[in-house]
Amino acid sequence: YAGGLSGLAYNYKNLFGIKAGSSWTGESVNLSTGEHFNGQDVTISDAFRVYNSFEDSIEDHGKLLASDYYTKYTSKATTSDEYAKAIHEAGYATDPEYSNTLISLMKQYNLYQYDSGKIGGIVSTGESSGSSSSGTLGVGSFNLSGLFVLILVGVFLVFGAMFMAGAFVGGH
Repeated sequence: YAGGLSGLAYNYKNLFGIKAGSSWTGESVNLSTGEHFNGQDVTISDAFRVYNSFEDSIEDHGKLLASDYYTKYTSKATTSDEYAKAIHEAGYATDPEYSNTLISLMKQYNLYQYDSGKIGGIVSTGESSGSSSSGTLGVGSFNLSGLFVLILVGVFLVFGAMFMAGAFVGGH
């Protein structure tokens, strides 16, 4: 698809592979997807959220990561690496290598540079200790901080790489 997007992203504006789940009240589409359960790689059919725009997908992804469920896991994270591990522990992805892959991509593409908390000249309310190779953060309340941008970009890169590699059967 155009720009290397997966079928899920191109056709349904779902940039992050977010599944519909029982609480989702919007439109959904059933697609085949590769998952890892009980030590086995399996292909299943599952419902994915459908969005009207990429902006809606990004906004919903932010709400998901800022939800009470995820913040139970991420509230003590002080680095981007810890945050990646926390969302993985929370069940964000079934791939047992998810957090390691995300951290590797953050290092490869120097995404830690976005940990400064500055977005378009706006400084977040959380105190920032600056960027470093370990992605050290000063995390205040969850808002549009460098961490949020880093996670959005990082997750997008991971899912993009996975879709390109054919990890999601229904994604092409």
